[in-house]
Amino acid sequence: MLICAEGGVFILKKIAVFVFLFILCAFLAFGGAIPLSLSHLNSLKWNFTLNSRNVTAWWVYSEPSLKNPDEYINIAAQNEGAVCVDDAARAVILYLQLYNETKDLKYLNDARGGLEFLMAMEGNDGEFYNFVFPDSKINKYGSTSFKSVSWWTVRGFWALSMGAEVFRNIDKKYSDELLNHAVSAYNAIKSSLQKNGLVQGYSDMSSVFLMGLSYLYTLEPTIGIMSTAEEVANGILSTQSKTGFMNGAFFTSDEMYYWNGWGAREVQALALAGKIFGREEWIKAAEYTATHFYPKLILSIGPVYSINGSITEYPEISYADEVMVSGLTQLYLSTGKKLYADLAYIAASWYFHNNNLGELMYSSDGKGFDGLEEYFRNIDSGAESTICADLTLADLMELPDSFQGFLEAKRVFESGIIVLDSSKMNSGLGGVDVVQDETVGNGTYSIMKSYSALSSAIEVKKAGEYNVYLSYRNSDSGGKIKMYLGGTEYNFVPKINHSFELERIISNVKIPAGKTNVVIEYVNDAGSAKIEVAQLIVVPDVIEQTVSEDDVHYLTAVFNESPMLLNLSETIDGTVVKAMVYSENGILLNESFIPQDGFGFIEWIGNSIAKTKREIATEFRKVSFVATSGNFLMVSLSGFFNNSGMASESSSVPANFDNPSGNAGGAYPIGPLRSVINNGLLTVTIDNVRVPFYIGTLRSNTPDNMTFRGQRIGIPPGKYKDLFLLGSSDHGNYIRILKLYYSDGSSEDASVGFADWYLEPLPGEWITFTFPYGLTSQMQMESGNPKLYVQMIMINDSKNLIGIEFPSQITMHLFAATLMR
Repeated sequence: MLICAEGGVFILKKIAVFVFLFILCAFLAFGGAIPLSLSHLNSLKWNFTLNSRNVTAWWVYSEPSLKNPDEYINIAAQNEGAVCVDDAARAVILYLQLYNETKDLKYLNDARGGLEFLMAMEGNDGEFYNFVFPDSKINKYGSTSFKSVSWWTVRGFWALSMGAEVFRNIDKKYSDELLNHAVSAYNAIKSSLQKNGLVQGYSDMSSVFLMGLSYLYTLEPTIGIMSTAEEVANGILSTQSKTGFMNGAFFTSDEMYYWNGWGAREVQALALAGKIFGREEWIKAAEYTATHFYPKLILSIGPVYSINGSITEYPEISYADEVMVSGLTQLYLSTGKKLYADLAYIAASWYFHNNNLGELMYSSDGKGFDGLEEYFRNIDSGAESTICADLTLADLMELPDSFQGFLEAKRVFESGIIVLDSSKMNSGLGGVDVVQDETVGNGTYSIMKSYSALSSAIEVKKAGEYNVYLSYRNSDSGGKIKMYLGGTEYNFVPKINHSFELERIISNVKIPAGKTNVVIEYVNDAGSAKIEVAQLIVVPDVIEQTVSEDDVHYLTAVFNESPMLLNLSETIDGTVVKAMVYSENGILLNESFIPQDGFGFIEWIGNSIAKTKREIATEFRKVSFVATSGNFLMVSLSGFFNNSGMASESSSVPANFDNPSGNAGGAYPIGPLRSVINNGLLTVTIDNVRVPFYIGTLRSNTPDNMTFRGQRIGIPPGKYKDLFLLGSSDHGNYIRILKLYYSDGSSEDASVGFADWYLEPLPGEWITFTFPYGLTSQMQMESGNPKLYVQMIMINDSKNLIGIEFPSQITMHLFAATLMR
């Protein structure tokens, strides 16, 4: 989207923008309303009596019914409870915010029920219990529930303070009651402040306290509350990083260089408190995070779970996205700078396909799904995820509708951050041991012994300058790291540390588009020396993302960390409609270039005339028929198998059917299936027709199925009536689009779906075989009955079928395919 000229300055050609074109694009791109729905949240509601109060709370978990996945069942958290203060406080804040935005009294009724619950859960000392069991009894002793100054207490304080402020002009008596409870919580929390001015010593927990302090001060503007707010805010400021990959982030404390995506509410708290207490430096600190750290998340790696010397990318959760959107929204409200509204919309679009899988994370009936993994989404929809999603959309209602039309756009291009886990690299001749450790990165790290090496390749979407970081832990003295990038050698002396750190080892290196080989070698003459390496992280100086609303209207967002000026370009495949440039301070510039640490947003219309038909003949990998039986022709798929889904019960080596991010996973047991295979064929009855599938000889922990990765298979041309697919899915049910290609150049889409291997079949799907048990990644028998299914796809038999293109969905598995003439 950007072009480089000599001298490091990016050149812009003059772009003529016609007024009528701009009006047309604005109408098409910005139409529609914020798609907020409280339907599912209402289904989580539980009204009951607690400590003589009529209270409302929301079920912590909600899962699809095994019998009907469209129906959700509310369930309690095992050993914790059914509802909790954490979620009730979130819901109260949501309803109070919606009331402030709409003045609709119905939201106050729901807020009041939640506030009653919070007061019933507060002890006389101002501390809160958290969970209530399904029998309406308080969980007083659980590790996530006992009365204490904790996350649930500071969150309860925030909701009570906000409630007292909102009800002040509606019901003074009720407001006073809420205020008394809020003051009691305030005194308890204040007593927990550590030397660094933080609640229990933690910055993220303190940010929630600061939110409550801001609302409390509007009712009780005392010197004491102001002094406490100053102490807490200054403590938060002391944790802000100003260098390296984490530039702008607030660490958990001034001694713990840890950051949680799910709890980092410092931007929102400082932006609100800075406005209420008149402290511009607090707002400036929040802005610094929003304009230096947030772009790496919003425009590239997403709402990652945490960063602790390495990046835990997954699960990406609603809670982590909401704190960014809420922070950016409050920054807009506190400063009036439109940049923060623009970034808030792009961050919120994570819920609507703008994520690494292109999945929907918020349904039309208001389900906020529980998490996005590397290869699948968790479609459970409990209170936390749902309320955080609702809060995100409620935030957008306070913003100008600058990018509202792109809220539900799909990501079509990204030139962003690359995270390469060392455990997925090639260890060559040995000397490298992989350790499973869920506290590090994505769950693994590598121990490199002296003169060992790791090799792989990185693929960048766009040529440019990049910074390379290494996540490592080094308890040995001496030694060095040799890094080979595209044939060029770089040397780095690791420092002594006792926890993983992200350190820049190469600065501003030019990397061409495409694949570049990378080698990490550890050199140390001490024979017993070792270093632990978790990840290699490659960060571009220019982060760029493009989303498409409807394959016609596009939005390209750019963050420029390079010292070069970037000019907007017309090299995009279409016509620029509007371009906006912001400085590092969020000031809208009347310029044609993006300064260092600045932002650019380009709206454009794609040039459909330039698009041509794909030539498919050379793109398809041809296959043959491995067996025939009457009108049935069995496709040879072994060359496409990329997953081991079956294992022998007597083997000690696991297969890996359902863990695409790891090295081992669950599996089907081979024995039961072998007993029904005859001469390599598995024959099943579908609508009174016996359909054969070629399975061949099953071997333990050997590739036996194909996960869908967009494979394109060319088959012997012919007129076929039906296509039968034998397979299943892991981590839920999936329905995607398969494409059929014909010799006349035409193609058609067909829906293909496989149910989860442990669930019941989808409509139009047949159970082929039911196993008596499954196997775990530890090769232990697992209760339940995993299954294989068959889907039938009708083919236009008036034409010659020549190819099949499978969808990109790694959680869908194909074991065999048969065509019927």
